[in-house]
Amino acid sequence: MAVAVILSASSFQYYSSNADRIAKMAADDIRLNAKIEAHDLSGIVENKLAKVVAVLNTLTASKNIQSLDVEGGKDLINQSQQSTADITEGYFWLDKDGTTVWNSIFATNQTLQEEYGKLNLNFRAYFIEPKETGQPYYSSVVESLDGIPRIYFSMPVLSDEDKSFKGVLVAAIKSTTLAEQVKQELFPGIESRVSLIDRNGVFMYNANTSWIGRTIYGEEVRTEIERSLSLDSTQISKIYNEILQGKSGSVDAVATSTQIMTTIAYQPVFLYNQQDRDDHHHLFTVIISIPHILAEDVVLLIDQQRIYSTVIVTGIGIIAIGIAIVVLMWNKKLREVVSKRTAELREANEQLKIREDLQKEFINIAAHELRTPIQPILGLADIKELQLQDDRKGGGEEIKITKDEMNIIIRNAKRLEKLSSDILEIARIESGNLRLNLQEFDLNNDVIMPLVKDLQNSMNGKDLKINLSIQGGKKMPVKGDVNRITQALWNLLDNALKFTDKGSISIIAKKENDYIVITVKDTGSGINSKILPRLFTRFATMSEKGTGIGLYISKKIVEAHGGKISGQNNEDGPGASFSISLPMYYNNNGDGDDDGGGKKEGEEEYLRFREKEEEQVRAKTWPDISSMRIFS
Repeated sequence: MAVAVILSASSFQYYSSNADRIAKMAADDIRLNAKIEAHDLSGIVENKLAKVVAVLNTLTASKNIQSLDVEGGKDLINQSQQSTADITEGYFWLDKDGTTVWNSIFATNQTLQEEYGKLNLNFRAYFIEPKETGQPYYSSVVESLDGIPRIYFSMPVLSDEDKSFKGVLVAAIKSTTLAEQVKQELFPGIESRVSLIDRNGVFMYNANTSWIGRTIYGEEVRTEIERSLSLDSTQISKIYNEILQGKSGSVDAVATSTQIMTTIAYQPVFLYNQQDRDDHHHLFTVIISIPHILAEDVVLLIDQQRIYSTVIVTGIGIIAIGIAIVVLMWNKKLREVVSKRTAELREANEQLKIREDLQKEFINIAAHELRTPIQPILGLADIKELQLQDDRKGGGEEIKITKDEMNIIIRNAKRLEKLSSDILEIARIESGNLRLNLQEFDLNNDVIMPLVKDLQNSMNGKDLKINLSIQGGKKMPVKGDVNRITQALWNLLDNALKFTDKGSISIIAKKENDYIVITVKDTGSGINSKILPRLFTRFATMSEKGTGIGLYISKKIVEAHGGKISGQNNEDGPGASFSISLPMYYNNNGDGDDDGGGKKEGEEEYLRFREKEEEQVRAKTWPDISSMRIFS
């Protein structure tokens, strides 16, 4: 009997431990899903608002607005409203004194246009801020002259010639329209668990319509939250502060009405500067709550199984001690198998998370970089499509494209082509599929001299002096892939040319010990101090002239040849210096001629980033981006 009790207690403890672990895994899944849904909703709102910002950018840069061509500006504004009608109520144009030039909201109502279309709005923040700062303005929810809550985005119209202030373009968005856009993206049944608030804490969407327009600090709202959730005032204040500061997070609380654990996740909605992701504006916050109903069901099921198993084990122990011993041995073996499998799954899960994080990081940055040249092309295409539609109404089938517009398309298409080529190059490098065609060559005659000529031909009228210094003998034997080394060195020369408007670019090649060191020194703008610590990483740039991919590719090519690359700002003046060191090649006679004992010239070898152990680490921690679909 005593043995039966011991067996029963042991089995009960074992199943309790497993039940707790399974319940925790189910709860963790629900918490993760809550964060993912909040993040997805936030991203949807960000994309819709980013489209409005892109239209404002296009309008403020248009010739009609710049030249104060009222009729042409009216058409552009009306066409822009048609392209974003799902989110914007309208666009209006204010002159430099704040007087309304045109308001697309009243475009179809001449009476209202005459009555309200010439209002002076120089007292509004969406006029004052852009005028005084020269920067875009993004409002929180404000009540307009007609009493309707709206949010406003506005951008200054600055002269292309002297950046003088010419007026403001404003986009008006009804708060109810934005809330309806959020509601349309929700799965059926989830509406009651989602809220949208602006950066001042005002509710724009909530299943309880009486909360809309009220702040999270309101007495009714706070009392209802404290009554329905097991959160004290300190916890609520902490959540409020994080929401208003534009932070993301989550918290667990028990719903008092159902006694079910609920996860509340919140994610800010930002508008990002296309040139600098660190420059962003917090506009709204999406809040979503998900009850742990599935986790509670899992716990109940496990409890039932635990009780049933305990009864069975007790009966077996009473009937036959021998059978109980067998059961214990089986349980022990099962525990070992479960523990081993759990450890394996945990390790595999950690590796998958690491790969997923790196994959997401690469996709997000690549998507952001690709969006920069794509958006001007799409914006121009949308406007031209609308112009073509208007032209067809008049019986025409053609529209004119100006030289400036064509230059925008060509410039951004070339940038997109270069960026996609660099991204594919990174994919080949990081998946280990970069091939090196090894052969002996003279670095001076085969690489440096041709690149100096290319550099001279690429100056495009810049008044720059090219200095070349070859030290330690003209012959500089190297064994490697001549095309890849040419690519790596050209990236350094191309960067020097991009960021140097006057002065000189110097190329110094010399022998140091068993290495050949090539230094490219310029008198340009130098390296930004924020970029310097991560200079050779992917997308490390704060300049509109480049993506930061070239240096990363150069680093991987040089390291594949057993060399090193470095960069720093000049100590003796303006500009920066970059150096590549490559091992010199000697044959058995020491004169640089291959004696045939090594690999044949032209033999292909695959890139090896490191030795065997490091390669194993890379295989576990780097995402296989060669199979990603960056383009569709």
